[in-house]
This record gives sequence, structure tokens and C-alpha cells, in this order.
Amino acid sequence: MLRGETGSGKELFARRAHARSGRASGPFVALNAAAIPAGLVERELFGHEAGAFSDAGAAAPGAVERAEGGTLFLDEVGDLAPEAQAKLLRFLEARTYRRVGGIDERRADVRVVAATHHELERMVEQGALRADLYYRLDGFTVTVPPLRDRRGDLRLLAERFLAEAAAEEGLLAPRLDAGAWAVLEAHAWPGNVRELRNVMQRLAIFADATVGASVVRGLMRPSEPPEPDAATTLASSRREMDRESILLALARAEGNRTAAARALGISRRSLYYKMRELDIA
Repeated sequence: MLRGETGSGKELFARRAHARSGRASGPFVALNAAAIPAGLVERELFGHEAGAFSDAGAAAPGAVERAEGGTLFLDEVGDLAPEAQAKLLRFLEARTYRRVGGIDERRADVRVVAATHHELERMVEQGALRADLYYRLDGFTVTVPPLRDRRGDLRLLAERFLAEAAAEEGLLAPRLDAGAWAVLEAHAWPGNVRELRNVMQRLAIFADATVGASVVRGLMRPSEPPEPDAATTLASSRREMDRESILLALARAEGNRTAAARALGISRRSLYYKMRELDIA
């Protein structure tokens, strides 16, 4: 069982553990349990035979079968509906399953890694999670700390995400200077590893060559966005739109304010004025 905040990198951890295990040559199959409607759990997990339901023209394997010999990662397992919890528990206990509409019992050689951001003990107390399923899943638990508590991983993860994003776009990964790294390391990362990946993806698309602090700031979201005041919502929204437009233009221009002003269709003096007004460094 992997536990930790949303976006803390639980799937990344599970993939790494799989790659370093004796099952590395087998498949890694990820399934978001929260996204499975209760009535479709059996089909998603165990597959179905042809004709099992009205639109089942052909047989299809489920996640368990696709993960044979490898690892099945069940994300957000705490969000499973009660009926789904019972079906999962039966599979974990017996390690056997039947496809929907099938009669043959199949045995699964699969390692199951579950993940959640919920406090499962409280869910058991409240009756939202079966106690027997909790104890079955909680045999070996690892807590994945939030990114803010593992700053030593930030640069390694950022470089990896940046390289992957650049490769996907067919681009060369930009180089971050000391100022850019300082901004990244000072950020609170409320969205954890997922937020860092998104920032690196934006850098890969909008930046080139060497990236400085102003470019990184332009592509990041505030750590703690302020709550809007009902009386000034419209004005605040306009200010935020202006701010986002200027930051994006600066990012695309690699901090060159003349080029950013040209892209925005305003004069350099107007850009300086707006930047002071919006408190953009």
C-alpha cells in the first residue's frame, strides 16, 4: 500500500519499484479505482467474454489479465464503492477470477500495489471502507512524502520531466540557470510531483536555450491563490488575466521585454507600467 497526498508521485514510486523488482520483465498496468463505476468493476478488472452484455462483440481482457506476471497498480483504492470493495477483496484472497460472462476460473500471477490519499483508518471507523479489505491491503505500507519534504528529489525529478516533455514535443530540453533553480526550490509545490511535471511540460513547450528565473515564474501557478472578494471579482479577474498574459509573453520571449511587448501589441513603456502595476518582477 502506498499512501500520500494527491500528486505526491505514488504511481511514479510504484513504477520504480516494479522496474527494480523480479517482475521488471512483466507489464505494469495502472488503473484508477476512483474512476470505475460500481457496475463496471468486474469488467475493468477481470475482462469479459464475447456476448457478455449487449455491446460486447468480442472478448477483452481486464487489468488483472493484462498485468499477468507483472504489477497491477490500483490508484485511489479508497474511493471504491462498497460493491467494488467486495469484488476486489475476493480476488485478493483467492487470486482467481472469472471474466464477466465466462465460466472458466483463471488464476492470476499478479502483484497488486494499491494507493490512496485518504485516511483509511477513519474510513473504516465511518463504515466507508471494509475492515477486511483494509487489513488485506495494509500488509506492507509505504508513505510517499510530499515534494516539499523531499527537496533533494526536486532537481532529479525536474530534469527527468523536462527531458521527457521535450522528447515528446521533438524539442531540445532547455537548460535552467541558477536563478531558475532557486525559484523552483523556493516554491511550496502544493500540487506536489504532478505540479512539477506540469511546469516542466510548459517549459519544454514555451522556452528554449537557457531558462532564467523570470521565465520559470511566468509558467508557475501561485502557491496559495487568494480567495476572490465578491465586490471586486470582475476587477480581480481582469488583473489576473492581464498578469497571466504578460507572464506568458515574457516566458515565450525568454524574458526579453521588448519582444514580449511586441507580442502583446503594446509599447515597451506600457509593458513596464503594467508590470509595476501587477507587481511582476
